[in-house]
Amino acid sequence: MNATFWRGALLSVAVLICAVAVVLALHRTRLDETTVREILLKYQNSGLFKNTGLESYSFDLPRQSFVYPAERTAADVAGFIQRQASDRDKQLPITLPFFQYVEEIGLIFAKNTQFAGKIRVNEEPKADAINIFFLREDSKHVVSHFDRNCVYIGYQNAILCDPKLFLDYFAVIENIQRTFDVLVLDLKSQKPVPIQGQALENVKKLIKQSFVVWVLGHEIGHAVLHKNLVLQSNQQLHYNLDYSAPEIAADAFVADKLAANEALATSFWVSTGEFVQQEYRRILLKQSPSYSQAANFSDRDFLLSSPIALAYSRYQVPPILRALRIVDQLIALQPEIDGTGYHERLTNNISASNVFSRRAAISIGMVVMVVASILAAVSLITHTRRV
Repeated sequence: MNATFWRGALLSVAVLICAVAVVLALHRTRLDETTVREILLKYQNSGLFKNTGLESYSFDLPRQSFVYPAERTAADVAGFIQRQASDRDKQLPITLPFFQYVEEIGLIFAKNTQFAGKIRVNEEPKADAINIFFLREDSKHVVSHFDRNCVYIGYQNAILCDPKLFLDYFAVIENIQRTFDVLVLDLKSQKPVPIQGQALENVKKLIKQSFVVWVLGHEIGHAVLHKNLVLQSNQQLHYNLDYSAPEIAADAFVADKLAANEALATSFWVSTGEFVQQEYRRILLKQSPSYSQAANFSDRDFLLSSPIALAYSRYQVPPILRALRIVDQLIALQPEIDGTGYHERLTNNISASNVFSRRAAISIGMVVMVVASILAAVSLITHTRRV
């Protein structure tokens, strides 16, 4: 009786699990180049590429940067920059609407690749271009996990982005009240400027645009390097903490392209350093508000003595970890930019755990137990009636 009972219960659970898997598989659209193109065109015709919330943003494309000796006074730095500034018009950054800015960033990252000069943003896809899309929803489930993600899908060389990924972090950045890693210098007075008002707004803008740069740069890296891998494995490359060879390669691609563009690399280094300082403190205060009362809370080195713990899932990795990994790749290319090892020590001060694995195991276990109990009861009743 017992053996028959448990065999029946386990068989029923197995059948149920298989049925759920089949339903999920059937629900997902089978993708190929033609199908993806048709879906993207339908998305475009239905207006999903419009009113994304990103249209109101404009960013500055840097065109020149200055490298000066370390351990100099503010007046020394101001004088150095003024001596180098022979043609002001060539230095001034170009301000571009959001989607045009994305296209220009894409062109920088696609330079000297098979996609050189071939970047399209929210336009009809072309087979020989990288096609970047910002759309309000992905009703056909082209991306395996679209919510607050930006993913290279392989087909049509397409990168699909949920605008909420950017809008959410733009809102976080807007809440910045002060800086911890950026110095603003008035070239006329040769004195540091209090970072408030317009100066603070400029820093926020710089952080936002660098966030766009490294998120999209990583996906463009996948487009350049990993199309065959994505299509042959039939698995999209979602960022995760396993840090597999493709993810390392995509981050190294970003670092390499930044290193080849000094102005963009300088902008990235300064603003991402500030982003890390801000985000680390935001997480720290969320976990323990009392940290704000520490006398040295504003010190850059405060973070090194204040570890944080983060949760992640395969589809949602905290941006601070992603940013630090690209910083690590950039330092690997140019070790002189961080001779102190600060960022490596900061990275080692962060512990991360897979919240999905933990919660999923508990949830699946509970569901299986409940279903097994129900089926066992049914099996027992049926067996009793037969007896």
